[in-house]
Amino acid sequence: MFEWLKPKDSGAKSPPQKDISKNKAALIKEAMANARHARETIGEETLNRLVELMNNKKMAQEKPTSPADQAKKILREMDKGLLSDHLKDLMQNDRPPTKQ
Repeated sequence: MFEWLKPKDSGAKSPPQKDISKNKAALIKEAMANARHARETIGEETLNRLVELMNNKKMAQEKPTSPADQAKKILREMDKGLLSDHLKDLMQNDRPPTKQ
């Protein structure tokens, strides 16, 4: 049940570094060949369309989606004079009535 508490077997030998570098080089070479083959199969036009769609999706995710962000955007684009008039009006209406 608690095998994870037991020490790991130190008797297991790791593969030599020379074989790892050969395997790595072979894997990179194979991956590059697969990428070339896929590019030829798919075609440049399709690949460019996919890149464009991925970029559009990334840009869509960066746009503000929360209501607070949308309100900030609207306020930034509003006329500053009109906005200040509205804010002054709100401040005057929110004051408690003065005693006479």
